[in-house]
Amino acid sequence: VTLGGAPGGLTVTPKKAYGALYVHRDSPVLGVREVVLTTDRDVALNVVCVERNDGKTTPPSVSVTARAGAVTREPVAACGGSGTVRDVWFMPQGDRPAPPFTLSRLEMVTASGSASMLGSAQDEAAGPLRVAAAWGRAQGRPVFMGEFGAYHAGDPQSRARWAAFLRSEAEELGLSWAWWELASGFGVYDPLKNAWDAGVLRALLPGTPVLAR
Repeated sequence: VTLGGAPGGLTVTPKKAYGALYVHRDSPVLGVREVVLTTDRDVALNVVCVERNDGKTTPPSVSVTARAGAVTREPVAACGGSGTVRDVWFMPQGDRPAPPFTLSRLEMVTASGSASMLGSAQDEAAGPLRVAAAWGRAQGRPVFMGEFGAYHAGDPQSRARWAAFLRSEAEELGLSWAWWELASGFGVYDPLKNAWDAGVLRALLPGTPVLAR
């Protein structure tokens, strides 16, 4: 399977018969009642939804025919789930590669709402912060993001983007924060060169006067 981003969602192009799309979440979703999807064309799929596959057995699946533009709903018990879901598989039916299709919606529905599995990288990074901020508001407690950073092996532009995004997201949510750390592998300062990492420093402290000295 090859994947591609599209304005309408995630485009899936199976390259061989039974080619599968595996969608994985780092954190499982609890209390899942059903899996909801929408495709841009009619497509026959075998759907699996499990917490974790042991790699030794074939988990149960349910045969689904998704209609173009329609909302397809499958109870989690029908596709092998027990209410806690981390992985969802989509395997086109038949002995020939299925034509490309676009998933415009893929969600796991719980009693308290739905969790999209088509979120952006920004959504995945910010999700835990939003959960923590909501807990803090509900409990009347301040929340401190005490450790976030990007290792120096990454390219400077990516480190700066990561720093800027998480710092901005934390501040918008009312969280205090601290960068990990000053002058080592994740640092913002190089003591041997006596120099700041300008990109990361600006990302963390916009308008800092340090770089102007």
